[in-house]
Amino acid sequence: GDVYKRQNSSLVVLRVFRLVRVMRIFKMTRYNKGFRIMIQALTDSLASLQIMLLLLTMGVVLFSCLMHLAESDQTDGRVDDNPYKTIPSCFYWICIALKTSLPYGATPVTWFGRLIAVTCSMLGLFIVALPITCLLYTSPSPRDS
Repeated sequence: GDVYKRQNSSLVVLRVFRLVRVMRIFKMTRYNKGFRIMIQALTDSLASLQIMLLLLTMGVVLFSCLMHLAESDQTDGRVDDNPYKTIPSCFYWICIALKTSLPYGATPVTWFGRLIAVTCSMLGLFIVALPITCLLYTSPSPRDS
């Protein structure tokens, strides 16, 4: 038992050294103009991105609650457990539908569940487009720096 503890502690030290070496890549941002422009655009649009993240979180909670209400009692011949049984189990489905604008996994059975799925997928398109416009609006022109 004591030999394994010493080996694990030496492996941890090696892993820390490897992590420090990987972290050196962040020093490249000083020398690359594109990285500097990207960092500047992110810092300039931080307030907009925080509001968008808050709205996204509220949307996930709202859509998860609605999907749970619409689909929690439906089994409709599903072999596995109902994925909409609890609100937290709906979070994954809603996050994937918002991000990819394509619901993944179990398909809603009720008309209200399908309406939620379509609305969530359409909203996902705006969620992808909004940060891009925020970053482009606040990003400095390459000619300016």
